[in-house]
Amino acid sequence: MRLILFVLGLSLIGCAQFKNTQDVSEWDFDHQVRFEQTKLNDTSYSIKVLRHNDTHFAQLATFIVRHAYQLCQGYGYSIEILDGVETYDDKQARPNWIPPSLSANVECVKN
Repeated sequence: MRLILFVLGLSLIGCAQFKNTQDVSEWDFDHQVRFEQTKLNDTSYSIKVLRHNDTHFAQLATFIVRHAYQLCQGYGYSIEILDGVETYDDKQARPNWIPPSLSANVECVKN
C-alpha cells in the first residue's frame, strides 16, 4: 500500500514539473481576440493575433499595442509588423479574401 502511494506521489510530482513547449493560443477577454505568444529572448516576443469570424483589423492592431505595453511594463518598446495588415479597399476589391492573422515582433527597450 505504501509503495502504491509512493509511486502515485512521484507521478503527480512529475506531472507538476511538466512544461508545455508548444505554442498554445490564448484568449484575451477584453479585446475578444485569440493570440499566440512566443518569447524570443529576454526582451523580445513574437505575437500572432489569430483571425476568427468577423474580427476587425482595428481590434487586432489595438490589441498588439496594448499587449506590448503590458509585456514591456510601460512605454519604450518597438513593434515590427510582419504580416496581416489590411488596406482600406481589401474587402471591396476582394470580398471573398480571407486576410492572414496579424503577426508582429515586440522588442522591449531597457532604459
